[in-house]
Amino acid sequence: MDVQPADSEKARLKFVRLHPQAPVGFAAEACLPLRSRYARCDACQRACPVGVLAMDQEALRMGDGCLHCGRCAAACPTGALAVPGFVPQAVVADSPRPLPVECWKVPRRLCAREAVRVPCLGGLSVGRWLALRAAAGKRPIEAVDRGWCGRCSAGGATHPAASAVDQANRLLEEMGEPPQARIRFVHKPLPVKAMPEAIPEPAAEFSMGRRAFFRGLMGQAAEALCVMETSASAPAAGNREVHWGPLLSPERTRVVSALRRLADRSGQPLPASIFPALHISEACRNHQVCAATCPTGALLAYQENGATGVAFNASACIACGVCQRACPEQAIGFAPPGTVAASGKAVRLTRVEARECAECGHLFAERGDEPVCAPCRKSRELAQSAFQQLFAARA
Repeated sequence: MDVQPADSEKARLKFVRLHPQAPVGFAAEACLPLRSRYARCDACQRACPVGVLAMDQEALRMGDGCLHCGRCAAACPTGALAVPGFVPQAVVADSPRPLPVECWKVPRRLCAREAVRVPCLGGLSVGRWLALRAAAGKRPIEAVDRGWCGRCSAGGATHPAASAVDQANRLLEEMGEPPQARIRFVHKPLPVKAMPEAIPEPAAEFSMGRRAFFRGLMGQAAEALCVMETSASAPAAGNREVHWGPLLSPERTRVVSALRRLADRSGQPLPASIFPALHISEACRNHQVCAATCPTGALLAYQENGATGVAFNASACIACGVCQRACPEQAIGFAPPGTVAASGKAVRLTRVEARECAECGHLFAERGDEPVCAPCRKSRELAQSAFQQLFAARA
């Protein structure tokens, strides 16, 4: 069953600036809690090291004090947040030297000439680390630790990139990549007194004329450039029941694309753990609410030869749990990752043959052995209830 992206998936998201003083863009149509009341995502709030993000029933809001570290955008599963500076320029793959990754706080003169520089290493998602790994060829990738993270307001007790690097390395190990191909931390301390208090602004990192700056910024972070030029506040979500259309997760795409590139090079299979697996029990009534509420289109309704049902594309699933919470019968469950084929095609999870309603004569497709369709059944139940109330009142 071929899966083709809808036109809405191809459209570029529209970002607005979350705060007048912060280059952080927000696309409400990609935010899970604003798309559906069944979503429970608060990844950006938990990732923010200074707690300036807050989600209410209408919008995501940002207070003063943003560090521009990009950790909120790295944690967002659907790309609803964007921060400039985290898309590296072309990487030279045929060099024998390791490829260092440095933060903007480290003066450029102290970095290797070919170093990949980003505002904060904690702002690189798992997908971006894997994309670097795929682009670097056989070059080792070094996350350079200058000993500043523990004192940086964007840091903490552990290195801000530790979790994402660990996840990326586990996937590399699972697909058989050798130890030298893993991402490693390299400790190269610098005096703490040399550390700037704040992450430099993009204009300071790209020291060039205004026109060249914006040209360079577009190359560095094309998907986030719009946050530099849009309005100063994010709009409210409005009606959550509006049909936004399927959303192609940029992070999901980065992870799968980078691993496919590595797999093509090594001949190893993709890691099974990146593919969530769903099962639908016999309690399903074929309402197809799961497909209607799935934000990424991983679950989709289909019709085929007089039958209908729900199909599942594991490659698009981000395991957000919206389908589970939306199902009226709670018939959906997650199985261990990798137990559903992930070929880029959808597999059928349910199939229900259409049959004729015994009362109205219309065709309906619903699991179970009911002889009448749901509207007729509801009308019958209402009539029975009214009859009982009428005679109860006379008794």
